[in-house]
This record gives sequence, structure tokens and C-alpha cells, in this order.
Amino acid sequence: MYKRVTHTITEEHFGHAMAAEIKKVVDKTIVPPKLKMEPAAASKVKADISEYLNGFNKGLLEIYRSIDSPDNIGLNDAETGLFSTIDNLGNLFKTYYGIEFGERINQSQRSLVFCLIAIARNIKNKIDIRDWKQRLEGIRNDISSMLYQYNNFWRYADNIGTLSQLYDEYISLMQNIANRNQTGTDASINKINNLTSAFESNMVNGLLQQFPDKFIA
Repeated sequence: MYKRVTHTITEEHFGHAMAAEIKKVVDKTIVPPKLKMEPAAASKVKADISEYLNGFNKGLLEIYRSIDSPDNIGLNDAETGLFSTIDNLGNLFKTYYGIEFGERINQSQRSLVFCLIAIARNIKNKIDIRDWKQRLEGIRNDISSMLYQYNNFWRYADNIGTLSQLYDEYISLMQNIANRNQTGTDASINKINNLTSAFESNMVNGLLQQFPDKFIA
């Protein structure tokens, strides 16, 4: 006596004409993990995101001023200060989206800082920044896509629009500092603050809309 064993083999034909379109649909949205947590105060989350973004801008300004100074005075302290809190935003979002998303945010923020520092050095030394600007655009695109994948309320077009202006203004800020243009520097700082506020509002509102059960007024 013996049993006849048969196997059903399923093949996935990724070369099929519709494979690319199917992949687009699958890749479009990532469903966040369902994490158990006590409801948080919406005002506290808003304050934490605001503190991070404003601290990032202040830290970047200190780095710019140190790069522009003779012999990069204070640069080590400025970089240490910024990088000591660079992961705080991603770590905050891990509560809602899991570790992978939080770490991707952290990596993106680190890449952003490295790119902006390289641009600042080139501006000071009067070296072309076009290659670094292309890298900056890539970082902007990656962040915008990632945000939309995890939360459809963080609309791609809104992300691209705000971050494009913000990153351009980061460059203008260093150019004004290098040119000893205090009026231009003050104007850049003001624009950066306004754009950061717009980005912050988008982040907070999107988070509250996606997880209304996880926040209390």
C-alpha cells in the first residue's frame, strides 16, 4: 500500500504585462501595524512635533554659522547638538507606524543634514552645488513618497510643494550668511519658520485624521 502525493505549484509571472500595474497598486499604501496604546493628548503630540522641527532649524542655523566662521569654530558642538536629537521625530512616529517607518524617517533626516552640510561647505568655498541639489531633490521625493504611502492624508503634492520651498530656503539661508547679508538672512529665517509651520500642521492633522481613536482633545 502506498499513498500517492501530488503537489500543486503556483508560479508568479512577474514578467506579465499587468505585473507593473499590480505592483503600483500594492506599493501605493502601507497599512500601519495595529499597536496597542493609551490615547494621547493631541496638544502634546503637536508640541512634540513642533519642538523637533524648530529645534532642527535652530541646530542647522548654528551649523551654518559655524561653517561660515574662520576655522569652523564651534562646528563640532553644533553638529553634536543637532545629531543628539535627530532621531526624535522618527522615534515619535514609531508609536503609530512601527519601527520600520520610524527608522526610515530617522535615516531620511540624517541624509538631509549631511546633504545640507555639504551644500553649505560648497557655498562657503564657492564650489558648484548642482550635484548636491539633485541629491536634495531625491531626498525630498523619497520623504514625500514615504509619507503618502503610510498616510494618505499626507498628500504627495502637498509634501513636495512645501518641502521644495523649505529646502530651497535652507540653501538661500546659507548663501545669505556667506554673503554677510543680514537682511536676507532674517528673511530666510522667517520664510523657513513659516514653511516649517505649514509642514508641521500637515503632519499633525494627517496623524489625527488617520488615528482619531488614539488622541484626546
